[in-house]
Amino acid sequence: MKKTKGSTPASSRDALTSEEVQRIAQLYRTYYGTMKRAVSALVTGPDVEDLIQETVLCMMRSIDHWRGLSETQLYAYTYHAARNHAIDYLRAQKKTLPIPSEAADETVWDNSPDARLIRKENIEALYRTLDRLSDRDRSLLLMKYQDHMPDWEIAALLGVKPESVSSLVSRARKRVLKLAEKEGTPHDESI
Repeated sequence: MKKTKGSTPASSRDALTSEEVQRIAQLYRTYYGTMKRAVSALVTGPDVEDLIQETVLCMMRSIDHWRGLSETQLYAYTYHAARNHAIDYLRAQKKTLPIPSEAADETVWDNSPDARLIRKENIEALYRTLDRLSDRDRSLLLMKYQDHMPDWEIAALLGVKPESVSSLVSRARKRVLKLAEKEGTPHDESI
């Protein structure tokens, strides 16, 4: 963090300048949807809004870290800050990633209670395996397959070229399948 003579970092000051307050208000208006999507992918209910507010408060305290970022970098920073708050919340609550209801109840071949239970257990096993991946691989797979984000948006968040996203996804898929095989977790080759 750069510190000029006579300046104090935002995190240790009592009050923000009016320019900083306006910048944070603009950040909230501009990136509210991004933060909500990042948090809602992991957490449901009234906690979503609380986590968004906590993200903004955290960003207020660390304004010097993101002040000079470009719009693309700020988008990525905001998305990851919100997502990390949601992950920290789930860890504190000792909760696992939510199982999307449409995936658990989807009719594939057999819709009997036993088949649905097996599919649900397979999805839970997949999420446990995802938890063992690096943050980047897990985020990449969740953005692509859970959040259904387009490659250009994933590229902007990760700071890579859009053309490289499909390669990164492919490698992450191979790593998750390798982990699943190592753990003996049932998986579907179509992942």
